[in-house]
Amino acid sequence: MLRDGIEVLEMAKKNKTTPAPIEKGIKVNIKLEAKPDTPFYYANCISVAHSAFDFIIGAARIPVPLSPEQMEGAKKGNPIILEPTLQLVVAPWVAKNLIDALTDQVAKYEEQFGKINTQMPNNEKNE
Repeated sequence: MLRDGIEVLEMAKKNKTTPAPIEKGIKVNIKLEAKPDTPFYYANCISVAHSAFDFIIGAARIPVPLSPEQMEGAKKGNPIILEPTLQLVVAPWVAKNLIDALTDQVAKYEEQFGKINTQMPNNEKNE
């Protein structure tokens, strides 16, 4: 059964699909297709945590401009507290496949558009 699971995961990576739970001898692929009314969220801040069973990915949008209180706190070195817009809780195998998919997509992006700067842009409006 583990062998079948590995085959399904490898096939899913090649086909850009997510493997479904496996019944012995059955191979199922799932392809996500967003519709016009599928919700989407812009995030420029991501946090990742884990438990023994799951990975938790929190996504938020850093407000621009920062409020005066947020700016004062930032100047003092205090963290800006944001409520996540979205939290995903995923199984460890999904997290590993997400890493693989993101690595692949980043390589394709950089091939097309150039290296990604990993530093947060400095917004002079907030200084």
